[in-house]
Amino acid sequence: PLINMSIGGPADPLLSSLVQSGLKRGVIFVGSTTEDANSFPTNINGVIGVGNSDGSHVGATLVAPATHVMTLLPGNEYDFESGTSIAAAEVTGVAALLLSADNRLTGDSIVALLKSTPAGAAIDVDAALAKVEAEMSGRLARSSTR
Repeated sequence: PLINMSIGGPADPLLSSLVQSGLKRGVIFVGSTTEDANSFPTNINGVIGVGNSDGSHVGATLVAPATHVMTLLPGNEYDFESGTSIAAAEVTGVAALLLSADNRLTGDSIVALLKSTPAGAAIDVDAALAKVEAEMSGRLARSSTR
C-alpha cells in the first residue's frame, strides 16, 4: 500500500500512531515537507519527505519540482500550482509506477532507487524503472532455472 500525505500542521498523536502502525505493516507513506525540518507528518521516521527541488528542502528525503507545476482541475481544466504538496504527489505517482513493476519494493528501496539514478538531484524515473525491470527479469530468469 502507498499513501500520499500532502498535509502539514501540528503533530497529531492519533495520526502519528496510525502512520507508525502502517509503517510496521509495510505501508509506504509520502509526505510534503515544510521549511521546518521537524514538520508533521514527515518528521515521523520512515515517511518519505518530499521537498521543492527549486528551493529550500530542509529535512526532505527526496525533492521534485514544486513551482508552477501544471495540474488538473475539476471540469477538465488545467492550472499551475506550487508547493511541496504537488512535489509529494509527483513522487507518490513515481512510487506507484515503480510498485507496479515490482510490488515487493519498500519505501527504503524506492528512495534508494530514486537517489541512485544518474540525474543528480533530479529524479530520473526512466532510469529507476529500468533498474527495477532489470532486477525483475533477473529474478525471473533465476527462478526458471531452478
